[in-house]
Amino acid sequence: MYDIFRDEVIVDLNDENFSKFYVQINKEKVDSFSIRFNDKIYNLSNVKNANGIEDGFYEIPHHGKLQLFIKHLVHKQNDHVMITYTYKQVLWLKRENHFYDISSKKKFIRQFPNHKKSVRRKIRLLKINFDFPNRLKLVKLLQHAESL
Repeated sequence: MYDIFRDEVIVDLNDENFSKFYVQINKEKVDSFSIRFNDKIYNLSNVKNANGIEDGFYEIPHHGKLQLFIKHLVHKQNDHVMITYTYKQVLWLKRENHFYDISSKKKFIRQFPNHKKSVRRKIRLLKINFDFPNRLKLVKLLQHAESL
């Protein structure tokens, strides 16, 4: 299991001897892992000492000339009556060992100043919503950007 709030890997040791026994794995010892959630498989890698992004587990769905890094986050809000949790994805583009925040349409287009029209057109064609990004559509967008 993956505790998205704490960015930790949890192992369920539920067997006949232990009832609901969980162990938090030392994050430093985990390079990567896969998890199934809502009929999708997510492959997360432990990114350490990368210049420009925080250490932690990132989904990296595209490995090409451009790489897409997705940080899955949950924010806790307490309004003195109820505690709520809000899910968010932060998107990073890795190009030539530099990371760029692409969590909005504007930020993404800014990375391709010579191809703004083409990139805008592709975003519109794929119907990409940067508030709730779809990783498969983002991969198609990156493949298009690599071909420019």
